[in-house]
Amino acid sequence: MTRRGLFLLPSLALAQASRPRLNLIWTTNAIPAAFARQALVFPRAYTACPDPAPAAQALERGRFPHAFTPKDATLWNYFDRSTDPDALTIITSASTNGVDAPEDQAIHVPLAIRWPGRLQPRVVNDVLISHIDLLPTLLALINQPKPPTAQGRDLSSWLTRGTGSKPDSIFAEGRLGRRDEWRALVRGFDKLTWNLSNEITGLYNLADDPFEQKDLQRSRDHRVIHDNLWALAQQWMARLEDRIDSHGLRTR
Repeated sequence: MTRRGLFLLPSLALAQASRPRLNLIWTTNAIPAAFARQALVFPRAYTACPDPAPAAQALERGRFPHAFTPKDATLWNYFDRSTDPDALTIITSASTNGVDAPEDQAIHVPLAIRWPGRLQPRVVNDVLISHIDLLPTLLALINQPKPPTAQGRDLSSWLTRGTGSKPDSIFAEGRLGRRDEWRALVRGFDKLTWNLSNEITGLYNLADDPFEQKDLQRSRDHRVIHDNLWALAQQWMARLEDRIDSHGLRTR
């Protein structure tokens, strides 16, 4: 072995040893109370897609399912897997009720993050967060750059110091590749859903109507909200190049 090789070995070993350990736990139940008391708990967390495999990829790659590429980085590139109880542990779900649908009962999911010594345990009631936000946020906390392919938002400053802007909306999609593929947008407690033909399928206020029983899209009193949400949805789709081909043309 060369002298250079001998010099590099301690550095490589130190870099490997310093990688944070990570547990990622998928659950179909509520966050255990004992864990929640030691974690950051997000009552307003959403999946990017309620289908289990795309949901896992969205969390680990920080990208929406329709935009995955084989070279996307994942959390495992930066963290070591571990069952160590003192490691960084994430508990969440692909879907609350196991259904791939735009209803809040499907896409509004449990999410809690425990990282002893790094994140102060508390309940974060006033921030909308999506699975895709976790990769850039956690990488920032270990001083790693956000991969250029990641589409999520870095919330590290807000979580640790209460600074920076909070996300004002989340975007979700489902039934990918099927004729009944859907999209959903939540801003505050207002929610809009639509289909691949860009037809609005529902407008709801989740504070007043958490089970989405009253569609408000034809209500004159909610016309401004409807139009503002649809304009925001268009911005999301343009930024994500959702259903846009390499020439910049919208597909389907």
